[in-house]
Amino acid sequence: MPPSRLRSHNPWNLPLTGPWHFALTHGRIIAGEFQPSTVGANGISASSNEEKNLPENAFDGSLETRWCASDSSFPQSLEADLGKVRPVAGVILLWEKPDETYQSRIEGGRDGKHWQPLTDTPVRFVRVTVLGNSSGHWASLREVQIRLIEGGAKSFGSRPR
Repeated sequence: MPPSRLRSHNPWNLPLTGPWHFALTHGRIIAGEFQPSTVGANGISASSNEEKNLPENAFDGSLETRWCASDSSFPQSLEADLGKVRPVAGVILLWEKPDETYQSRIEGGRDGKHWQPLTDTPVRFVRVTVLGNSSGHWASLREVQIRLIEGGAKSFGSRPR
């Protein structure tokens, strides 16, 4: 963005000369282009979602809300950042339509980029990828419960962070 535009669209009085230092808090620079972050402030993101059926709804502890993809295309994914590397013992998925058959994959990773099938191993990120379903309905989960191992005991955590 040219300095004149930045200056005119910014509430602060910035000099037009000299070095400026900015920290990108909601995205990153990739190949010289700013890419907005797809991860919400709560550490939950999705490949897509309907406007009223947000990704965080799948972690709110309520069966009255849900996450739903924005269309019927597959695959669709839902990701949770646990905030730090933690041992995960399992994941429970409560689908919007429990009588349908869903094809899905549950994976874990330490960096949110490299994924492997989730096993009883420490990870920071958990991803559910919906590959399809028996009726062709959109990917939609009422609740995701991530089972953690804390202090040697297994516990359920509904909120990733």
